[in-house]
Amino acid sequence: MKKSLAALISLIILAVPFAGAMALTITLPENPGTGFTWTYEQSDDALLTEKENVYTPDAGAQDLVGAGGSRTWEFRPDGRGDAVLSFALARSGDAKPSVRLDLLYRVADGAATLRGKVEMMLGNVFISLPENPTTGYTWQTDGGLGDVLMLKEDSYVPDANPGGPLGGGGTHRWHYVAKAPGDTAITFTYARPWESDAAETVEFSFSVEEDYNIAPIKP
Repeated sequence: MKKSLAALISLIILAVPFAGAMALTITLPENPGTGFTWTYEQSDDALLTEKENVYTPDAGAQDLVGAGGSRTWEFRPDGRGDAVLSFALARSGDAKPSVRLDLLYRVADGAATLRGKVEMMLGNVFISLPENPTTGYTWQTDGGLGDVLMLKEDSYVPDANPGGPLGGGGTHRWHYVAKAPGDTAITFTYARPWESDAAETVEFSFSVEEDYNIAPIKP
């Protein structure tokens, strides 16, 4: 568990045809030999139905002691609404997971669109939201941190799209670190600066515990 958060959670999300809909496929690195495995829960299992849950050892590592692999879930989107998949990486019997990962989806027309990602590990929180500044829309935050979390980095990363059209968009990413125990909420609004109404508003709430473990506060 010494790896950085970015190295540990190499998230792969694919959409593939599935019986008239688009199956959502999520792959996360896992190493059962260490005792750490992923589990998940979701806010509305009527919107995303699990169709497959498979662990695959890394190529050529099947006979190596302690070698890792990846776990892949396939979900079938159905209905219309917002859903959250909350993943946790922990050993059996652990009181708290070592890593938490929340994925926010909007389900409509047989497809699931990623609306945001929240990663929590070792006193760090990373919030990632899709953004396209060429449209005039950008994410703004109210701060809302108090003495609980501190903003360490605020960055925008364009999507990798060689040869693609200009204005393809990217991801706005915030990195917060635990500062003191307590609860806090951060509100993000997606809007154009010259318009009074926001296109979208999302809020994330967190609890920083005495050991500086960070956990999401669910609605």
